[in-house]
Amino acid sequence: MSHRRKNLKGLLFFNILHFNVGLIVIAFIAMTLLSIMITHENARKSELTLMTNISDQIKKRQDELMDVAQDIAITTGEGFISKDKEQIYLSKIKLNREYIKSIIVLDKDGNVKNIDYDSFQIKDNLSKEVEYTNLSKYEQSTFLYGDNEEIKFYYGIKDSSGKIMEYILFYIDFEHVLKLNMDNYEYFLLNEDLNLIYSKEKITLGDHQYKKIKEALEDNKRYMYHNELQKAYFSGYIDKLTNSNLYLVIERNISKEILFSGWAIYIIIIVVVAVASAIILSIKIFNIIKDYLNFLRTLLQEVGKGNYRFKIPEKYQLKEWKTVFSNIISMARKIDEREQQLSMFNNELMEAHNSVELMYKRLQAKDIEKRSQFIKVISSMLNLIELKDKYTAGHSVAVTKYSSIIAREMNSKYGYKIDEEKIKVGAILHDIGKIGIYGNVLNKPSKLTEDEMEIIMSHPENGADALVDINNFQTEYSIIKYHHEKFDGSGYPEGLKGDEIPIEARVVSVADAFDAMTSNRPYRKAMDVDLAVRELINSKEVQFDPEVVDITVALIKMNKLQIDEDRIVQ
Repeated sequence: MSHRRKNLKGLLFFNILHFNVGLIVIAFIAMTLLSIMITHENARKSELTLMTNISDQIKKRQDELMDVAQDIAITTGEGFISKDKEQIYLSKIKLNREYIKSIIVLDKDGNVKNIDYDSFQIKDNLSKEVEYTNLSKYEQSTFLYGDNEEIKFYYGIKDSSGKIMEYILFYIDFEHVLKLNMDNYEYFLLNEDLNLIYSKEKITLGDHQYKKIKEALEDNKRYMYHNELQKAYFSGYIDKLTNSNLYLVIERNISKEILFSGWAIYIIIIVVVAVASAIILSIKIFNIIKDYLNFLRTLLQEVGKGNYRFKIPEKYQLKEWKTVFSNIISMARKIDEREQQLSMFNNELMEAHNSVELMYKRLQAKDIEKRSQFIKVISSMLNLIELKDKYTAGHSVAVTKYSSIIAREMNSKYGYKIDEEKIKVGAILHDIGKIGIYGNVLNKPSKLTEDEMEIIMSHPENGADALVDINNFQTEYSIIKYHHEKFDGSGYPEGLKGDEIPIEARVVSVADAFDAMTSNRPYRKAMDVDLAVRELINSKEVQFDPEVVDITVALIKMNKLQIDEDRIVQ
């Protein structure tokens, strides 16, 4: 550290200097970003205009090709020329149209009916070509298609009933399609897989460029990127051509416009003025702070010596500073007094801590005993449900067992923090709302009516409402209320979905369904375990949390989760 930084003046000077340097850097960054934004916006307007002009040119060429196709269909179909002169006729059509490379007449099945003299290398049948298959399927009358080798234009000739009877196929030389001033722009064509089909400048697209183009397709069709090879910024626009599988992309190098934007000069002037003002203001503030900090140092030295009656000079009697200095002296005096008091109370606090710790352990033991008694009482209450519903005998005990095994596995191997005691209580109580439902509804073997279904679907809320006033029962309450919610949001009572459903309720939901499927119900016989496992897997992400299902299925396959002997299907 230099000599100037060892004293207060040097430290403050360099802090202020750093502040101003930071201000300049921030201003430069702001200037650059604003220039990029303005240039990007100007490029957007130019690109939209150019894209419109290009689209219009391509549409114009398509219209011309449609007229040519109609002439071909009439001339050859109506017999205006003999069959042996049709190839000569097709070749003459190309002479004054540089953008047409080949003309082929196909029947509706893709067989070549006629072809110009220069195109004998074309296949005899195109019915297996991807674009032709799509045309035949949807009976499209016009389609501009690009594969990895050629750009083609199909035009379908329809009969009086509107059915396509033949296609006129043109192979296009895109080099001669556009007649626009394209200075400072590059343009190219991509197919639906974003493979490069045509490029006037024979460019090769980089991975970063492809990534930006793909993002633009999913966003607002515009993009900007930095080309590392050319060390330049490019602005681009992509749009789908009508009745085509092709995307037209235009790009423009905007680096020079960013560097020489007129806005940059204006921002620099503002920055210079702001920096100059900041420097002048910093010097004034520096002198004031230096003086007061020197006095503050003297004050702290006196307080450190125990001089709490130090007199503040008139120079520093300003209201704000006088309050600060007085508070420092008062605080130091109080700290000294408090330290003496704390040393006296220290032993008393230690003794109190030991007494509280002993009391807590005793209360904790009593709480465990009360909780055990509470669970026994609740289990007895659940017997009332199972006496009314012969098909659910032992159901709550089984669901509690399965839920505990699943929760323990999720905690130990998958990092969950499920309270195993609370999930036991919630599982044993999950159907407590059925206490108020008549047995003839619970045991009905036929399909329930809408009113009966509404009664059954009310049991989660009824059970939760009955226990809502019990302290520290939030987890158990959520299990009882939400164990019939579904992962896709189609469950009840509130239609929660995904992680909105408490994890404990998602665990009990899987355990509840597994026991229900592997035990006899009023409306069906019990399933075997393998079929129940398949049902769980098929209901992932629809009814059940997929991770809970995967863990449950793994436990079943490892025989860690087994059905009690008295509940196994005979």
